[in-house]
Amino acid sequence: MNKEILNCKKHIHFIGIGGSGMYPLVQILHTKGYYITGSDNNESETLQAVRDMDIPVMMGQRAENIEGADLIVYTAAIMADNPELIAAKEAAKHGVDLMERSELLGLVTSWYDNAICIAGTHGKTTTTSMTTQILFDAGADPSAVIGGKLACIHGSGRCGNSDIMTCEACEFVDTFLKLYPDIAVLLNIDADHLDFFKDLDDIRHSFRLFAEKLPADGTLIINSDIPDYT
Repeated sequence: MNKEILNCKKHIHFIGIGGSGMYPLVQILHTKGYYITGSDNNESETLQAVRDMDIPVMMGQRAENIEGADLIVYTAAIMADNPELIAAKEAAKHGVDLMERSELLGLVTSWYDNAICIAGTHGKTTTTSMTTQILFDAGADPSAVIGGKLACIHGSGRCGNSDIMTCEACEFVDTFLKLYPDIAVLLNIDADHLDFFKDLDDIRHSFRLFAEKLPADGTLIINSDIPDYT
């Protein structure tokens, strides 16, 4: 993925904008000055929070909702017969970019000089929340993308004004390999998501690739209780 792809974008449309994984990205991109629109099928507290940012939200998903967008974002949960996704794939033939949410998250992490990406088969949400809370209380003003709600930031994400970002790094379908960590945290490595990974060795291989994404001056924090963690 071209890390500069967002530099020439102005209007980003989110299919399923009320999703918990979409909302933090919407917050960050909206604050950075992008024009955001979105659609969803179900009312939710998160969707109202999106509206409270004066972001246009269309209820129901229709092909015309994507009009004017030069980047369209969807999640892996969007079905192939979704009218907006079908229209977006057609628009992609004519120069409109189409991006899955995890790819966009990876690009956003590349914007921060101190992206703290927390991985592990267990405890990611708790540890990312704790790290965010500590930084928030210390006045470090971090941006955050968390897989759950944190009271101090009133949700699952925020856009801060510092170069620090905390990010929950999920291993499922190798999502975390799309991130650009400056600090990588490995909590544990156990047999999980065996509908995707072949076995524990396959999981360990992906975690090793994640650690190798660190730049030369990056920091790896690893739980020494992980068997044979080297």
